Parts: sequence; structure tokens; C-alpha cells
Amino acid sequence: MTREEVGELLETQKYKFARTMPWNPHWYTLKETWDDGDLYKYVISWILENGEMRIWGKQKPRRYFDFGIWRYWPMTTDPEESILLNRCKIATCKSKPVMQQQLTIEQQLSDK
Repeated sequence: MTREEVGELLETQKYKFARTMPWNPHWYTLKETWDDGDLYKYVISWILENGEMRIWGKQKPRRYFDFGIWRYWPMTTDPEESILLNRCKIATCKSKPVMQQQLTIEQQLSDK
């Protein structure tokens, strides 16, 4: 799939507002709401392979994918384990790009 195809697919999914974190406004889609679980796993894999390394707060760096006004990110590095995918508006998203020197050796090696 191309970047545009992945982005357009993400935009057609159902999202819920994460009301437990009002200080960090974002939404999520659940794997179980997708018509095709294998397609969900493919999209998670695609983001993990093609997304930008970013960091939010003191959490570990994750892969993020920007499309349109949205920034998407999975909460796991294993598509088989993933049950939800988050998104926030790019304009209000607080994640920051990660510089290579900010990563541990293990993170740098696993990112190849």
C-alpha cells in the first residue's frame, strides 16, 4: 500500500475519544471494529516500518505516521499484539521527533 492508501484507510475507521486523558486529547480505533483484522495488522506493520520516530513525555520512542490533520501511532511494536491505534490532531499533538543520538544502542539496532 502507498502512504496515501494507508492514510485514506485510517481516515475511514471509527474512532472514540480517549476521555480518561483529557489533558492529552486523542482518539483511538480498536482492531475489533475493523472489518478486516488482517488489514488492521498490515496497517500497524506499515506504520512501524515507515513511520517517524517520535517521543511523548518520558515514554519510550514510538513510530508515528502523519496524514492530513492527524498523527497516528500504535501502542506496541508487535502487530500481532496490537488491539488499538491512537490518533491526535497534529496541531495539538505533543510528541517530538527523536534524534538518532537520543536512542539507546538497542533502539538504534532494532530500528534498522
